[in-house]
Amino acid sequence: MKEPIRIELPTLHPDMTVNAYLFLHPEVVLVDCGLHSPKSWEVLTGALAKEGLTIQAIKKVYITHAHIDHMGLAGRIARSSDAEIWVNEYTYPWAVDVKSMWTHRAQMIEQVLRAESDPQEANPPIFTFLANFLQHALQQWEDIPLASIRQYNTCLLYTSPSPRDRG
Repeated sequence: MKEPIRIELPTLHPDMTVNAYLFLHPEVVLVDCGLHSPKSWEVLTGALAKEGLTIQAIKKVYITHAHIDHMGLAGRIARSSDAEIWVNEYTYPWAVDVKSMWTHRAQMIEQVLRAESDPQEANPPIFTFLANFLQHALQQWEDIPLASIRQYNTCLLYTSPSPRDRG
């Protein structure tokens, strides 16, 4: 079996998936984890079962970025196992306070839309749609226990070797 093992998880759009990646060696590591939804949980646990694993086998979850389909299940995984949830410095605020971050994002989106909307239209339909979408999207996250959160530095991932190190 070649690693990583790609796991296609469902998204809010019924015809789309998002990838998570499972590494088995030297320890069980998951990169990204999908939405906080019963279907995502079912697909994830099913993929683990195909490898003879359960959620409890996961030691680390690395989150690549703060989108609901990449980190929504992190809290449930952390509560169901001893997994550490690793996030970068940009994702960290989302990991520790998703509600405030999501509210801030919604306010920014609304501000941009209002600036582009017809000032004569009191309540454009896009605002009703946006409010409903944002409320639904917020339900696709779950708080991550603070004790499970670890932070990695993205600068360390993107540094190139010095000429001396290249040989």
